[in-house]
Order: sequence, then structure tokens, then C-alpha cells
Amino acid sequence: MKLLSIESVKKINELCAHFSRMTDGQRESLSGTFGVEKEKLKNLSPVDSAALILRLEKKKPALSMAVNLDIAGIDRKGEKAVVTVENGMYYCFVKEGPYWKFDIDFE
Repeated sequence: MKLLSIESVKKINELCAHFSRMTDGQRESLSGTFGVEKEKLKNLSPVDSAALILRLEKKKPALSMAVNLDIAGIDRKGEKAVVTVENGMYYCFVKEGPYWKFDIDFE
């Protein structure tokens, strides 16, 4: 969570709130996808939410694959940067204080 931008953490918190507002049937359906009990989805913490995202990542390893590829380019505009890797995938970062943070909020 420390590597995520402030806006990314807000998005994860919104996701947690969304899960808590779902019906039992909706959570039941998603529990199979995530491999988690539906009650866990009802009270999901931000850290738990990030762990679920990484669990899905293991099934289709886009992020872990990208970090093992060479960087093809960096397009930096002020406090924002887009890093493109050799297969064409790209990842956004924002500068917060002295640190560059991963940004899942691609606006």
C-alpha cells in the first residue's frame, strides 16, 4: 500500500465500500472468482483488497511479467510519468513528495 499513490488508495477504499454494499448474491458470485468467502468480501480492508488483486494477478500475470521486461520508454510530464515496457504495456506513476508512486487512477 505504501507504493500506491494517494488517489490509488482512494480507489481501493471505494472498491472496499462497493463490496460492502453488494447483496449476498453478488458477493457469493464474486467469492468464487476471488477464492474468498463471501463474508470476507463484506468486510474487506484496503490491504485485503490489494491482496485480492495480486491473487488475480497470479492467474494472469500482467504486472509481474511487466516488471521483468526492459523499459522501452518513459514519458514524464511534471509530476506524472508513464513507463512503457518492451511488450507495449504501460504503467503510470505520480510523484508525491520525494517518491514516485504507482498510480492505478489513469485519469
